[in-house]
Amino acid sequence: MDERVSTIYINGKGFVSLKLIGDKHGLIHVLNDSISKQYAGYRLILKDLLTVKKLLTRLTETRYNGQATIEKQSMSFYAIITYGKCFAQADGRKTKLESKTSLKLLADRLKAEHKRIIDLRNKYVAHAGLEGHEQNVVVALLNPDEPKRVVEIYDNIMELVDIDSQIDDFLELTNHLIKNVREICKNKMNLIKDHLSKVDIDSIYAKAIDAELLKPTLIKYQRK
Repeated sequence: MDERVSTIYINGKGFVSLKLIGDKHGLIHVLNDSISKQYAGYRLILKDLLTVKKLLTRLTETRYNGQATIEKQSMSFYAIITYGKCFAQADGRKTKLESKTSLKLLADRLKAEHKRIIDLRNKYVAHAGLEGHEQNVVVALLNPDEPKRVVEIYDNIMELVDIDSQIDDFLELTNHLIKNVREICKNKMNLIKDHLSKVDIDSIYAKAIDAELLKPTLIKYQRK
C-alpha cells in the first residue's frame, strides 16, 4: 500500500523511513552488524521474489491467447532476470541464494526448471547467447525446376517471446523460495532482537540519530 511517510537520508547508509512515537519521530540507531546486513540482503531477495510472483500471476492471465505481445515478452524477461538476480553474486547486498541449499528438497522437475530459468537468464536474456532460444538461419531458396538458380536468400529470425509453457513450474518454484526466505528473515530478525537486548541501552542512544534535527522530507514510499 502506498502512503506518505517522512524519510531521511543517512550519509553512506541510504534512505530511512521514520515512525512517530506519540507526536514525535523516534530516534534512529543504524545497525551495522553482520546479522543485520544479512537480514537486509534477504529482505531485498524476498522483495524480488514477490515481484517475480506478481509477474507470473499476470502472465497466467494472458497465456495461450495466441498473441506474442511486447508486454508479455517484457514481463517474461523481467521475471527471468529478477529471479536470476536472487542467485547471482551481489556486491551490494552481500547475500544471495545458493541453489544447493535452497532447492535440495524440491522435486527433480522443479530443479530442472530452476536450471532452465538460470540458463535463459545467463545465455539469452542478459547476454546474447543462442542456445536454441534465439536463432537466425540464413538459407538460399533454390528453384525446384529448371533452370537451376538461386531465387532468394533470406534469414529466419526466431526468438523466445514468452514463457507460457513453464509458468506453472516457475510459479511453484518461486512460492517455495518465498516461503524459505521469509523463514530466514524471521530467524535473522530474532537474532537481531536477541543481540540488541544484550547491548547497553546508553551506548545505543549514544549512537542514535535525532531525525527531528535533520529536516525529514515527505516522499512517496512503496512499502513491501
